[in-house]
Amino acid sequence: MTSDDVTLIAAGIAATASLVALGFNIWNHRSSETRAALRVILAPVVDELGERIHEVVAMSTMMSKADSEQSRLKWREQAAAAAEKLKRARRRVRYSLWGLDEGLRTLARTPDWISHLSAAPVSAKQLLDASGELAEALDEAVRSAYLTGRPPKQKDVKKADAAADKVRSLRDRIMGTDSSKRR
Repeated sequence: MTSDDVTLIAAGIAATASLVALGFNIWNHRSSETRAALRVILAPVVDELGERIHEVVAMSTMMSKADSEQSRLKWREQAAAAAEKLKRARRRVRYSLWGLDEGLRTLARTPDWISHLSAAPVSAKQLLDASGELAEALDEAVRSAYLTGRPPKQKDVKKADAAADKVRSLRDRIMGTDSSKRR
């Protein structure tokens, strides 16, 4: 092997390394642009979404604990307003937070379901506990998506879906309905 051959091999290796580095830089730049774009989409709504997720559960809890019909009605109106705001926020992030839509829809229905359980405080508490777990799963998924700049992780989507299924199946069992036929 001559020195010209060694030089040619070294130049080939350097060119290959440069092409690999260029490809990695292009991929990395595109990936960072995608993450930045998702954060821009989520930034205006992430705080509202976080507030509404927990507000729906909090207002529903207060409604279930109200000791008078007037107080219950007041909390019902506030819970319904929070649920409506959650529905609006859900529509704004439906595609950027793909996979969390059903969990957000289920959580937004919680005040309606709790309002029908005023005579059954034990059942209302079970439904509220399950809704709280759903709220935590959704909050965690939204926070993670915003911080990483990526759509929700599959494990976070599955956790939120499982929590939403638990809420709906508990509601079906308590109220004697079957929501699986309505999907």
